[in-house]
Amino acid sequence: MAALVDQIRQLHSDLRFLVEKDPEQEVQGTTVLTLSAVLEEAQSSLPADSTLGEQIFALISPESIEAREPIRVADLLLVVGQLLAVLEHEESLKPNGRISVARGRLDQRRGPQYPR
Repeated sequence: MAALVDQIRQLHSDLRFLVEKDPEQEVQGTTVLTLSAVLEEAQSSLPADSTLGEQIFALISPESIEAREPIRVADLLLVVGQLLAVLEHEESLKPNGRISVARGRLDQRRGPQYPR
């Protein structure tokens, strides 16, 4: 999931850059397909209790894209920002193997008289 979070961070950064140039700019053509693929992968990584998946689907489903005008970059930035927040939070909950191993070694040296 770390690679996905990096990908969403880059997408968020790119969208922010585009919004600064023109907030009314629209996402069209093959860019929609790329965004759809990235957001669908991210959607599958959301926690089960997240309601963000519904908003992502409403934004990028083929039906919704065909039924309305192109997606504004500013609208997409808002959704991607919320997605990034959720995925970063989920990533922060995972234990970091290297830190856990180092902490275990440190705790062994300290002994039981020095609790964490």
